[in-house]
Amino acid sequence: VQQNHDGLPQKAGFPQASLNEIHGAWFDPSNPVVKMNGNLRGDLFQSLLELEATADCCLCVGTSLSGMNADRVAVTPGTKAMQHNLKHGTEAVGAPGLVIVNLQRTQHDDVAALRIFAQASVVLKALAAELDLPSISAVARNVAVETAISDTGCRFRVPYSPVNGRRLSDQDAGSRKPDAPPFGFEVNLQEGAVLRVALGPYKGEEATVRGRTRQGHFRLAVSRDMGPGKVKGQVPLYLGKWWVLDGLRGDAPYFPLVPLNPSEGAA
Repeated sequence: VQQNHDGLPQKAGFPQASLNEIHGAWFDPSNPVVKMNGNLRGDLFQSLLELEATADCCLCVGTSLSGMNADRVAVTPGTKAMQHNLKHGTEAVGAPGLVIVNLQRTQHDDVAALRIFAQASVVLKALAAELDLPSISAVARNVAVETAISDTGCRFRVPYSPVNGRRLSDQDAGSRKPDAPPFGFEVNLQEGAVLRVALGPYKGEEATVRGRTRQGHFRLAVSRDMGPGKVKGQVPLYLGKWWVLDGLRGDAPYFPLVPLNPSEGAA
């Protein structure tokens, strides 16, 4: 669960498919940054609730736990573990609970089973070494992303529904008729192309590609209904370049953009 919006995990090589950017994201037009009085995207919030209900241990890194809705993913397993210890004693085997890594104190330190006052990079490097985890190369990941963009010319087919952007399953592919159109749909991210936002508050709105940033991300101009009797405006948004590789592989559970015409491909 990522509470920030800046895409730093993906830029460091972390896969988009493994992230729930619950408070919105700068590089996902279907999940724009949520205002303090706004609503979280429904499917992401449901995933958050499932994590809260099933997690036995939460490693909470670099957040002050200042009262956001997402704090529940940390507080609930910590509280459950504390209640278990009070009932059965600390020697009884139970859920690990909450581990907080932060230089500053938080309002939930008393719920943590382990509290580490240190830099996140120091702790996570030590933890990765202890668990013998393979390293993630941001350079290798970026090369793979740029290669995918270059090889496809920003036009590529993805295994997602052209109606709602949800990933299509192997069962969907197997049940298709022989004369059906190609599986999934073609994404055109060339400058001037027009797509439609698949999910979130801008669902159904047109998104025009306005080129790429210096870092290679795709600039979008998304139409927006400004209210009754008013002319539609445009909102500048971005699509992270890593979505090209993740889309080609079908790694993420959804693709943020779909064709203007849903008949392009299989629903």
